[in-house]
Parts: sequence; C-alpha cells; structure tokens
Amino acid sequence: MDHKALYRKFRPKVFEEVVGQEHLTNTLRNQMLTDNVAHAYLFSGIRGTGKTSTAKIFARALNCMEPVEGNPCNVCENCKQALSDNAIDIIEIDAASNNGVDDIRDLREKVKYPPSRMKYKIYIIDEVHMLSIGAFNALLKTLEEPPSYVIFIFATTELHKIPATIISRCQKFELKRIQHKDIENLMSRICDASGFTYDDVVLEQIARLADGAARDSLSILDQCFAANEDKHISLEILNNVLGLVTESVIFDLVEGLYESNGKKVLSLLNDVISSGKDIKRFTNQLIEFLRYLMLVKISKDLSALVNVSEETLDLIRQHGEKMSLNLLIRSINILTQVEVDSKWSSNSRVILEIGLIKILQPDLETSVESIMERLEKLEKRPVAVPQLSQQISKEVNVEKSIIEHSMSSVSQEEIIEEIVEEPIQYASSEELNLDEESLEDLWEEVLDLVKQTKISTHALLVDGHFEGIKEHHLCVSYKEGYGFHMIAIEKPENRVIVEQAIQQVYGKALRVQYITKNSDEDENEYSKPEDKLYDFLGSHKNKLEIEDK
Repeated sequence: MDHKALYRKFRPKVFEEVVGQEHLTNTLRNQMLTDNVAHAYLFSGIRGTGKTSTAKIFARALNCMEPVEGNPCNVCENCKQALSDNAIDIIEIDAASNNGVDDIRDLREKVKYPPSRMKYKIYIIDEVHMLSIGAFNALLKTLEEPPSYVIFIFATTELHKIPATIISRCQKFELKRIQHKDIENLMSRICDASGFTYDDVVLEQIARLADGAARDSLSILDQCFAANEDKHISLEILNNVLGLVTESVIFDLVEGLYESNGKKVLSLLNDVISSGKDIKRFTNQLIEFLRYLMLVKISKDLSALVNVSEETLDLIRQHGEKMSLNLLIRSINILTQVEVDSKWSSNSRVILEIGLIKILQPDLETSVESIMERLEKLEKRPVAVPQLSQQISKEVNVEKSIIEHSMSSVSQEEIIEEIVEEPIQYASSEELNLDEESLEDLWEEVLDLVKQTKISTHALLVDGHFEGIKEHHLCVSYKEGYGFHMIAIEKPENRVIVEQAIQQVYGKALRVQYITKNSDEDENEYSKPEDKLYDFLGSHKNKLEIEDK
C-alpha cells in the first residue's frame, strides 16, 4: 500500500514549516543556538496544531550532527534514522495505551541507561493527560532530577487534567489555533505540489470546517483528492464528500425560522435528511451561520470574526437585519443543546426536529430570551380596535406630537391647537349616575372587551386594581414594583384600546389615570407628573400645567 496520508506526507521537517506557532518554534531555535535546553517540555493545544510535529523536529535538532541555525539538517545519519522512525534513542510513547504505573516504572528503569548512539535520549509522550494518578506520581522523581542526557517532551490536548506537580517541572507552551488564512495557504501549497487545481471557495470552506486544526484540514483535503479523477476540487465535490448542505439551504431554513414558518422549516429539514446529509454536521453548520447573524448585529467590521466571501457576508447582513438578537441567542442555545443531546441519542433527527420546533414556538420555553421574544411579537402585532372614534384618534396624534416636539421650541398648547379641532369632552362620575358597585362590575366587562381586542394589553391591565371614578378620571392603581406595567399600559396604542373599551361599556368617554398605590399609606399618588397633562386635553384650550410632585 503506497498511499500516505497528506498530514504525514507533508509533515513539517524544520521549524519554519510549522504553521502558525512562531512563538514556540522561535523559542526552541533560540534555545538550540544558545545551548540553553531544558530537561522537560509540555506542549498543549487542540488537536492538529503541530504538537507532535514540533516535538519530532526538536528531537532531531537536539541530536543532529550538523544543525543549521537551530534546525535539524535532515541529511545526517541521526536525522535519517529519526525521520524513518528507527532512532532507538528517540522514544515515542502513546500515553493512551501505556498509562499504568508499571509502564512508567519500566520507563524509569530504561532512563538509567545512556543513549546508545545519539547525544540525548528523548522521550516524546503523546496525550500525557491519559496517565493514571499512580503513573504521574511514579514519574515525578525522575522528571524532577533526570540524568543529563534525558529530555522529556509531553504533548496534550487537555492541560487541565495534568497535575500541577508535573506542570511545574516543565517548560510549558500552549499552541494556538491556526488562522484560517494560514491553513488555506498550507492547502494551496499542497494542492500545487500534488498537481491539483481548486476553487478558492473550497479552501475557505475546508479551513472553516477545520476550526484551527491543520491536520483536520489535510484529512478533508485528502478525501477530496480521492473523490475525483480530473484533479480539480469543486465545492460540489466537497459537499458530497462531507455530506454538507449548501449555503442556500441554510439561508432558506433560517428565513423560515424568523418568519415562524414551521412547514417550510420541517420540509427543508426533511429534504436535507432524505439527501443523505449528516445531521450532526448540518446542526453545526446551522449554529455557525446563526453565530454569523448574531455577530453582524453587534459589529460592523467582521473581517477578523467571519471567514466567508464578501457575497455571502452581504447576504448574512440582510438576514441579520430581519432576525432579533433574542431569537438568535435563543436559537443558538437550543441548537447547542441539540448537539449535546444527539451524542447520546440514536435518533438525531427527532432531537433536531424538537429543537427547531422550540425555536418556532417560544411559548414552549421559559428562558429570558423566549419571554423577550414573545413581548417583541406582541408589540409588533397590529392593533385592531373596532369602531375607533375620531376623538381618540386625534388624542393619539396629540400625544405623539407632544413627544416629537418635546425638545423643540414649539409650545404644547400650540401643538394642541394645531391638531385638535374640537375639544375632547370627558364624562364625570355624576354624569354616569351609577353607584360604586355597578361601576366596578362594569370594569370587569371592560377587561373582557380589552382581552378580545388585544391580549397583551389585557395582560398589563389585569394586574391593576379598579379604584373608581374621580371627576373625569377612571383610576386604576398598581402596587409598588409594577413600574414596567405602568410604562407599557400608557403607550398610545394601549391607552386607545382601554379608553375605547371604557366608552363602549360605560357609554361615556373617560380618561384613565394610572397611579401607584403605596401599601403603607392610604393616599394614592400620580404615577408620574405628566399624568396631569390629560386634564388639559379634556378642557382643550386652557393652559397646560404639569405639576411636579
């Protein structure tokens, strides 16, 4: 079998070929040049970032007969043996399968013997975090005071699992995630060396999928090489090899989410699954796209955060404008949980369908994001008030105009004169000629009528308490702590609904006054000074006075 995986065939042979880890390679080269080499090193970082490759280069450089500026020459006898994995003084150990106390005791016995041919005996222990506690303890003494000819190089993807006593005895280096552009350049060089052509978008997509791991990108590229005969890698080939869904499908499905179109969303999901796409990878694609939408909501410059073409970025911005931040955060949270649940379920499709339905139906959740989303939908719902009177329509115009001109030099009286042609006449308690009990009974009918008109307005109003009618005002009180209700119920659209319902039930126009009722006192106070503005609207051209409490 002649085939050799790309990540092995193109494994870096000198420090300069290690991609994106200059902080590490420069330090190791300087230590070689100044003969300031430590006895133990610990390389940590995610998979595929060059931990083992760097350890191999360093081991060769330490034993090279003719090192070149801190690099191994790769032509001397020692380097050739190391490159062919035949060097008996460079020992590689997989801690995942050699993690017991006996394995480390055996290592301690072998450490006593000097190298047979080379300058140093070097132990490269991969996935060192897999060693048992007993094995770590057995290694401590040797690691603290090893013979002068022994050097340990540890590599791990889970630094937090290594005891502090081991870490403190090593020079620790953390390898970074490799930048997408560096991974693209690496793949481009490999494609050129292998005689393959490619679409730029393919390398961009692979780099994004690799998520900072060069080895993952080369494994994907290797699959693409094997999947075609004309030595050209297209986006279609990549999608077929990995079971990826095209961006257009992702765009359509997200559109269905913010349109609350359940039929469209589930139909698209069915098409994805029927075409044989990988559900878990599709979920990951969806999360990544929603993340992009979230980022465009909070930042204009996404060049360092989003690795997509400019055309795709424009589409992302367009969709981002239509989707609220609450919906995006809630969707990402739900789909992230779907990813976790799918690992332990034999039916990933059902898990994903449930997740999408939760996104479509915020009523099924009690999270802060879902509650905020429901409120946003209620606010956007059109107000349908039957037989809206001209007087109340004019009243809304007055309120809006006062707000719009509040910072201008135009007086509020001039605004009223401009908008109101006829004075708004409100009834008094004497004109209604009803006792307190009857007034309160009729208030229940007002609540029912408001509920039929707009349920969100009813939800705000029902927490208030009917206090009766004083002069031209129907008073509704709220307990302390209901400030949000009072602010929301006084919005023009809500005030119109309530006062229209009062007019229909009581047969007279009444101004509603919302007040805060202090439980420790008998007296009620205005909820805010501006409430007395409405006294003026009843008498039309009298001077407007706003009293500060």
